[in-house]
Amino acid sequence: MGFNLGTAFSSHPAELVVFALIVVLAVPVVGLIWVLASWYLAARLNPANLREAVAGRHILVTGASKGLGKAIAIELAKSGASVTLFARGQAALDQAVSEVRSAVLKDEQIIQGFSVDLSDYDSVAKAVASLRDHKSGLPYWVIANAGAAQPGFLADQLPTKEQPSAVQTQINSNYYTATNIVMAVLAACKASAPAAANGESGPLKIGLTHEQSKQLPAKFIFVSSAMSVLAFIGYSSYAASKHALRGFVDAIRTELMPYSVDVHQYLPANMATAGFEEEEKLKPKITAQIEGAGNMQAPEVAAKWLLAGVVNGRYCIANDAIVELARVSVNGAGPRPNFLAEVAATPLLALIFTSWSMIMRGEILTYFKKKSD
Repeated sequence: MGFNLGTAFSSHPAELVVFALIVVLAVPVVGLIWVLASWYLAARLNPANLREAVAGRHILVTGASKGLGKAIAIELAKSGASVTLFARGQAALDQAVSEVRSAVLKDEQIIQGFSVDLSDYDSVAKAVASLRDHKSGLPYWVIANAGAAQPGFLADQLPTKEQPSAVQTQINSNYYTATNIVMAVLAACKASAPAAANGESGPLKIGLTHEQSKQLPAKFIFVSSAMSVLAFIGYSSYAASKHALRGFVDAIRTELMPYSVDVHQYLPANMATAGFEEEEKLKPKITAQIEGAGNMQAPEVAAKWLLAGVVNGRYCIANDAIVELARVSVNGAGPRPNFLAEVAATPLLALIFTSWSMIMRGEILTYFKKKSD
């Protein structure tokens, strides 16, 4: 005897309604749990896997004189990699090189530092070109970590005769520092071998010849921010620079596909660094109120989250559960690690972030009403 929905509904309407509600509610919940469980497991760093990936390899880390960059460099040195550190301040860079060198697994690892203004393309190109002729050679991985936040209200960050706007300085420190390193590496690849008019060495795919493409890194890894998927009052300039970086990374990932170059981006939440302490001095009270204490991580812990995500093949890497859920909500055309779970969780995520937006709106209006009163 066949199943008849009309008969079943007329005989057991309440049971069918309850069943439908369970399905409608359970699927997004299961999807959400699946997303978070997968995210948590991908954050587990297996030291043996990291050693296998980087031992004996040369890795370039920018913004490596302190904070997250230095922590990443130390973790890589402990895993057997040779590490080149790029940073602006010479004194802090020298100290960082000393600390990274003391963490090496083997004496033959090369640990070196270059004082570079990463916001200036010519300076970056010169430094990268020098690596091509150095014993270390061009890097196997490039980790573009340089950057800093400058929170504040945009009306207080306008350009003056003495200094540019915060929008300009944030673009310089958070966007150009990353794009410059990619362009400098591509320039070094193009200079590594003469271009031929035709044949196998001729121009292919992304503007590099076959021989030139052999110098490409296996990975480009970009340190972005939670603000590239979540943005709110007090971070207009900073969020704009990180959204720009995210757009660049999404596009360059597809541009480098023909040569099987992997691209990753890290979206860390707040870290307990000297830079964060400086940010706190500038941060409006309403910004700190919305932000809350959050998942404040030591840079050493945040570095392991990044490297675990890279080793485990994550394109977008988050070290905070809310940021991971926001990533799912605004993923765009980037690869999804759990397509079915993310699709299933989407209705629930829409509810979560709509509620968060309403709560934030209420906090902002209440705060400024009290200020005006």
